[in-house]
Amino acid sequence: MLRGGGVLLIALAIVGFATVADDLRHFGEIAATTSVLLAGASLVAASTEVLSRHLACQWVPVGLAAGLVAGMATDAVPVAAALGLLAGLFLARLRRDRRSEARRSPSPDQG
Repeated sequence: MLRGGGVLLIALAIVGFATVADDLRHFGEIAATTSVLLAGASLVAASTEVLSRHLACQWVPVGLAAGLVAGMATDAVPVAAALGLLAGLFLARLRRDRRSEARRSPSPDQG
């Protein structure tokens, strides 16, 4: 499910770069299309077991979406998308699976 959604977002971003952000004059269009690409890449990454042990990558698109909505409302898409990406990465680290980390680290008495 995550991988399919991520591949779809990556394909939509490629179409967006070819159609919407093709003239490279409006930085907001480039930032928004890049955000869609990053959201798709993070969903594909969330479907891999290695990265999902350290980050809950499915939260990165949530942060990006919130940043894009805030950017459209304030007419500051690049800044808001960057802040949304940071918020998504923070949530991804905060909501990670701590059980897998607890299994890997030895207890202090095993030294």
